[in-house]
Amino acid sequence: MAPAGTHIEANGLQVYYEVHGEGKPLLLIRGGTATSQASASHLPAFAEHFRIFTPDSRGHGNTDNPTGELGYRAMADDVAAFAASDLARTMTATAINITYGRVAD
Repeated sequence: MAPAGTHIEANGLQVYYEVHGEGKPLLLIRGGTATSQASASHLPAFAEHFRIFTPDSRGHGNTDNPTGELGYRAMADDVAAFAASDLARTMTATAINITYGRVAD
């Protein structure tokens, strides 16, 4: 499955994301400092049914972090901004978070 990666501005960042598969949109979010590549083992199963969006976390992979800020609150704000971006406004997506078991406080 070849990635189709690009950037979109969200929360003051250039957020890199990849798109895989066809079907209803699915936003696949990785916890912590993971990149879109961390989702590779899950993609084949999801790609059979969904068009998957896999963003990189701030300062990791191909997403920048010009302020150097890093934390769960900032990363949650990044995901919210990505979901509210022009890209996401054109679709209704389901979101799945694969994480380390911690919720942002």
